[in-house]
Amino acid sequence: MKILSSSLPAAAVLAASLAMPATVAGGDATRPVAAKPPPATSEVVKPAVGGTFPDFRLPDVNGKEVSLSDFRGNAIILSFWSCFTDTCYTSVPVIKDLLAQYADRGLVAPTVCSEIPAALEADGYAGLLKNCGTGQIILVDKDMQLARSFGVKEFPTTYLIDRNYAVWQIIGGVRPLMQEDFRLLVKSLVAE
Repeated sequence: MKILSSSLPAAAVLAASLAMPATVAGGDATRPVAAKPPPATSEVVKPAVGGTFPDFRLPDVNGKEVSLSDFRGNAIILSFWSCFTDTCYTSVPVIKDLLAQYADRGLVAPTVCSEIPAALEADGYAGLLKNCGTGQIILVDKDMQLARSFGVKEFPTTYLIDRNYAVWQIIGGVRPLMQEDFRLLVKSLVAE
């Protein structure tokens, strides 16, 4: 599993590392503690493991403004996607299963689409919604401003964020999301 950064409870890190060859960088083995997202400002701080995920505001596919703080009290799987490739779509079944299993325990999965073909935008995102009709909240980062400000360099990039907005993990690529270890990490996130 390609973990860009991690700060999980020691048991979760141990369980995850025993089950796979992991690259874990940064963070310690204690649960990060964060209070609430800071107010959205024009100066965005890059998310870091153990830190508070910065609040942001983007429109959803219907044009309604959504902010991270709208998910207060929920465990969050936040993914940044490119819609120019099918690679990101391959994680849809995993996210769908996790939402089916844990939505009643407060799991939400907003997805930020940062690279959007003109055809998807022209059809009112109907094709995107058809491919991602999983209960995910689809947000539109049309000009990639948010992705750039957060330093997202790979699609998908997925953040596991706890109920207090603390960043537990930053995961690059789709392959790690397809592994059982990712499900175990989400299970730990929801249990907190």
